[in-house]
Amino acid sequence: MVEFIKSDGTEIKLQDESVDLILLYHVFHEVEDKPKVLSEFLRIMKSAGRLVVVEKTRGGGMFSGRLGPPIIDVMEVTREMEREGFAYVETIPYGKDSIVISQKIASALRHLS
Repeated sequence: MVEFIKSDGTEIKLQDESVDLILLYHVFHEVEDKPKVLSEFLRIMKSAGRLVVVEKTRGGGMFSGRLGPPIIDVMEVTREMEREGFAYVETIPYGKDSIVISQKIASALRHLS
């Protein structure tokens, strides 16, 4: 089942460990409190759930970053996700975007790191 929920991400009205996949499409750069939002994502994700972040990572035209989403560094996205408890899986280039995929680390493994 697919369910769309509008939220700022800090308090998502879903049960713990109830989500398989979270997709952010040109949204991650807008998140104000990334640590809190990523922590909330971990709470609602099932074990081995995936977080997919699509952001503009390439460009270079005259209006690049002025119209539409800003260009951001893929490493910045992956560092933020890893810092909050996600394991990096892969980055897939897609036109001027990158699709960054990470996975929830099982809580037992997180306590060891």
